[in-house]
Amino acid sequence: MAGTTSVGNRWKHIALSGGFVALLIVGIASVPPRDAGAELRAGPSCPDEFSHPNNVVASGGSVVWVSDAGDNAVFELNKSSGACIREVRASAYRFDGPTALLDVSGHIFVTNAQNNTLTEFSAASGGLIKTFSGGPYRFKWPNRIVLAAGKLWVSNAEGNAIDELSVSGQFLRRLSALAYHLNQPESLSYDGTHLWVANSGGNTITEIEPSTSAVVRVISGARGHFDTPSEAFSNGSDVWVSSSFGVPVSELSASTGSFVRSFGGAKYHFSSPDDIVSSGIHVWVTNAGNGFYLTGFISTTGNLISARPGLYGYFSAGSIEVFQGHLWVPGTGSLLEVNASTGSVLHRFRG
Repeated sequence: MAGTTSVGNRWKHIALSGGFVALLIVGIASVPPRDAGAELRAGPSCPDEFSHPNNVVASGGSVVWVSDAGDNAVFELNKSSGACIREVRASAYRFDGPTALLDVSGHIFVTNAQNNTLTEFSAASGGLIKTFSGGPYRFKWPNRIVLAAGKLWVSNAEGNAIDELSVSGQFLRRLSALAYHLNQPESLSYDGTHLWVANSGGNTITEIEPSTSAVVRVISGARGHFDTPSEAFSNGSDVWVSSSFGVPVSELSASTGSFVRSFGGAKYHFSSPDDIVSSGIHVWVTNAGNGFYLTGFISTTGNLISARPGLYGYFSAGSIEVFQGHLWVPGTGSLLEVNASTGSVLHRFRG
């Protein structure tokens, strides 16, 4: 059977037997979306708390934009104070389960997982530029978007494909499931050299050279010591893989794809590890299972930085982001700014 369960803030695919796919939002029960037909609103009219914040991106140095999949809106916040500057939710934007965000020279791109569209609007004014759907745009549960080699790349978790677009949104090509071994691509990231795709359905990691769109290598779970990968994050020298089953966290060599070591044990409180990022030697993992822990450890020694349960709203994040040594962690009802070196919570926004 297949279905959608609203239990938090990460829009995630779970493969079931018989070829069916269930769509899961990891966390707690949802809050009904607000009126999608309202116009841009700013300041006090922004909600007191988020519903299901999914992704965050810095823009212009002083602000961050937050997508809220449960509220079908995107919010602009002051990065220092957390004050809500603007709320974008007009029906023309076609937000429906907005997931990933990307800022390209003041243009904000938003993937909408539930209605298979891509929205572009101005960071300066909040004004709509364009929505992309139909024709060559065969999005199917678009869940991530990155900029690499001067092009936009959109992963489609349910479509088993990655779409390559120009920075203006013009369709260029589709990377197919067969040629690129794409099977339920759960994550897409770029380390400045190569694209990395975690295929949770195929239990593989695909590495792509973005300037030529060529496959560099496909790493199997058996080789990389992972099982049903949720995320593959490369810092250029290491690739960190979080897995829903088996070994919770695996470290691979970015240059060879070979297995380096694994991390696990009771002290980390790993339980269905979800998103993973690294900031220097500090590695951080959100856990979708028991306790909804946010776990940090030192990559060189494995020493624990902290393992914090979901006290501030579940840490089952759509996507952790790292800006200037700080983590930005979406959690149910709020957005947390966390010191990447110590794990201390610096600010809690909108909750």
